[in-house]
Amino acid sequence: MEKKLIERIDGISFYENIRNKLIAKDSLNFIGTCDTVFFLETYDLETGISYGRIWNSIKAISYAYFKDGFTFNGISFFDAETLKLVYAWDVNSIRKYASENSTMTSPLTILASRAIFNRENIEIDCLKFDEFYIH
Repeated sequence: MEKKLIERIDGISFYENIRNKLIAKDSLNFIGTCDTVFFLETYDLETGISYGRIWNSIKAISYAYFKDGFTFNGISFFDAETLKLVYAWDVNSIRKYASENSTMTSPLTILASRAIFNRENIEIDCLKFDEFYIH
């Protein structure tokens, strides 16, 4: 399933398709007004639901995507510590927490990305890690 999420169908990946649909709904109109945007995305194989959060220092959207439809709410699927670590782009701590605190039988794989806009250049960093919870 992980391969299916990454592989491109008609030149578009699974998550890129979701983002394009969010753009079409005008849900990402805040991206052009910032210098850094963060993305957290995961897919729950058992339910078939994809969860995501896209945010910057000013605005955020959290969504669940299932069968070509979105549910938006203000509550993030991802816990506060994960959001904080991704916002700081603290890769070492994320790796540490994922290895020490991902004791679930089958944790979700989380894809984190950040896009830094600097004039005409865009710097993109990506990270993949297992879901974790800090108590």
